[in-house]
Amino acid sequence: MNPCNLTYHLEISSHNYSMAYTLNYIVENDSLKVTFYDGISGKPDSLLLVGKLTDSVSLLLCDHLASFDIDTLKEEYINRHIEDGDRKSIILMVGNKTKKVYTANYKQDQLVKIYDILNMMVDEKYRIRYYKPTKISLEDFGR
Repeated sequence: MNPCNLTYHLEISSHNYSMAYTLNYIVENDSLKVTFYDGISGKPDSLLLVGKLTDSVSLLLCDHLASFDIDTLKEEYINRHIEDGDRKSIILMVGNKTKKVYTANYKQDQLVKIYDILNMMVDEKYRIRYYKPTKISLEDFGR
């Protein structure tokens, strides 16, 4: 049994506009649901995964959500140097607080930790992918 005393509900929509689909993750204290929403007209949506969170994942998630105040999150984290790519809409309901966050090609540490914890529960093909900045130097180009 999970000793978490924190109630939470998370909705993470990972948008892939170039491929016309969205993966939607809904997390409750003890469950995870992953749905594929096809952006092409007439194509059906697909429920990919419904499952109970393991006690260890549930506890990690509970501990992480309790470690920071969701009110400290900004409404948007956008890397304006990249026009396409990693885009997410996130709704966090923790206790009696609700926060909506939009990210675009931006690595926000508290959110990334949530993705990493949830990724422990799903197959590689359903994992939450996110922007990981890399350093580039002139030596990379032979200069």
